Amino acid sequence: MTQRNFSFSIFFSLLGIGAGLGGVLAGVALSPEQPQQLLQYRGLAIVGGGLIAVLCMSFSLAEVRQTLALLWDVLSGGAVPDREGVLKECVMLATRGRESEGQETKFYREIKPYLSHHLLAAGLDLLISGYSPEMIRNTLETRRDQESLKYQTGIQMLQSLMQAAWMFGLAGGATALLRTQLLSSTELLPMYLSGIAVPITAGLLLALLLFYPLLRQLQMHQREWMNYLEMSICGVLLLQSRHHAHFLETVLKAYLPPLAPVAAPVASGLPAGMPAGAAPVRSSFQAALQHEAEPEQSVEGPEDPGQALSVDELRRFRPVQRHPSQPGSGPAGSGQAGSAPPPTQGPGPQRPGNAGRRR
Repeated sequence: MTQRNFSFSIFFSLLGIGAGLGGVLAGVALSPEQPQQLLQYRGLAIVGGGLIAVLCMSFSLAEVRQTLALLWDVLSGGAVPDREGVLKECVMLATRGRESEGQETKFYREIKPYLSHHLLAAGLDLLISGYSPEMIRNTLETRRDQESLKYQTGIQMLQSLMQAAWMFGLAGGATALLRTQLLSSTELLPMYLSGIAVPITAGLLLALLLFYPLLRQLQMHQREWMNYLEMSICGVLLLQSRHHAHFLETVLKAYLPPLAPVAAPVASGLPAGMPAGAAPVRSSFQAALQHEAEPEQSVEGPEDPGQALSVDELRRFRPVQRHPSQPGSGPAGSGQAGSAPPPTQGPGPQRPGNAGRRR
């Protein structure tokens, strides 16, 4: 179904997240002259308690555990949809199904336990049962919607926490601001100011550096997963229609991620590695167009000058079109000069006048 890949990109992403958050916390901790001023228990209690209250009132414990497991899969690379695997299995099923000579149901029943994509296997169950295309589409789309609920729940949870973080941060700062009315001496002013700034800063950091990046990762993964499920549904419907494997592969390739972009052509019209002074070689098509535009020239001989033929020798191999008034021109337009076709001898005697005229 999916492939877990702890690649270097994921490792460096987690490393960057840890380093970035560590740098922010270090900058906040080293900013005041007295670090104990950051321990504003009242403001931090307002922010932390408010987030816990929102989480528990809006979502159940099962939904929280499901979202945490989903976030771990997203960050660790364990929930990457294998769309190329779906393409390969669909092409294999289409090829072997056409080779089974009318025994597709038996072949699907034998191959189904070995499939690694759950929605494709569920679609084969419906194909084996002989349901209509509308029933198969509705059933698979219902399963797709059920699987998308966990992503929608996680997205709503992160959105609620992101909004609640900065709102409770402002609430903690406002509470500390109200407490400044009890200020009796200017020596306690830095502590009161830190009591205002610490909850606001904590709420903004949680909203912008924790909940918002997780929300973006979950939304991107939801789009990829929905694309993967749509690809499986399309493959099942194409298998039911018994399309050719090449057509099925062409259709399903549209669901794969795009390839690397091709480099733009050079503005000068020359290849990237060719110097400006070098003339580009014309293609055969361009050479043919140039040859059609130029006037007809003499026939070029072979590369060996010893085997070249003159113009007179070449004319001997060409048919000569003679005018009908010239003597010796036959019906085919070829023949030696001075030769005439023999007179036709009829069955009766010839007239003397005609014979003398022919002579």
